[in-house]
Amino acid sequence: MAPTPTGRNRRFYQRRTDGVLKRRLALLAGERQSKQADAAVQRVLALLSDENLALEATRTKETGVVRMECGVLAQVWEDPRIFNRRHQLTRQGVEVEREPVTLEIPGRTFTRERLCVRF
Repeated sequence: MAPTPTGRNRRFYQRRTDGVLKRRLALLAGERQSKQADAAVQRVLALLSDENLALEATRTKETGVVRMECGVLAQVWEDPRIFNRRHQLTRQGVEVEREPVTLEIPGRTFTRERLCVRF
């Protein structure tokens, strides 16, 4: 059985335990943020998938422009996976851009971005 820390030693063990707990919490928080960011990237990649774009292209034959709402676009636009997919689509002749959208409610203004795809 381990000895029970007393006096000065108790404070040392308490600080050591707090440090370990803080590191574990920070690690878990980082993993959670990483999973959220990955899920956001996957959502945008799903919008830019060949199947989804083909479906959207058949719906908008006249204009050749598709506008898709995406709440996480600003967060993931610079992600390398999104950049590579945009570059791949550009080589295929499909232009992908961000388009700002402003919604005004009396007393407030909200700004979002949506995905604009031109075929």
